[in-house]
Amino acid sequence: MIDLQLNVEERLSRIEERLSILEKIIATKKRLSEASDGLDIEGLIVTNIEKIGPQDLAVLCLKMKPKQTKTEIANMFKEFGKAHGDWFNGSNFNRLVSKNIVIEDGVNENKVRLYSLSKSGDKVTAQKIIDTLKEMKS
Repeated sequence: MIDLQLNVEERLSRIEERLSILEKIIATKKRLSEASDGLDIEGLIVTNIEKIGPQDLAVLCLKMKPKQTKTEIANMFKEFGKAHGDWFNGSNFNRLVSKNIVIEDGVNENKVRLYSLSKSGDKVTAQKIIDTLKEMKS
């Protein structure tokens, strides 16, 4: 009986080791996948920047990098060469919040509001925009 118990404990220990290894592999693959998605999204934006409206670009900016202030998102617009005028000063950006596409996600060290995509904003809205851009590309 003691041999059987040791054997079970040894087997359980090996299973736990293998599970730990698999969890590390999955975490690494997820990070690589997210990184490649970011590169793909950036490429789609650069290729189609003239066809992307500010609302869609704001969603894609938050998809690439969550937890940003309005100013940081506006700076990403500039990096992509997209003029935004006073789009962030009016109610345009707030419409994304009121539709629960974008959520307030805390404040930064300067007490400025941070924004991220909601789950539906990420999984539905952003994905639709990405799919549309991929279709334009082909």
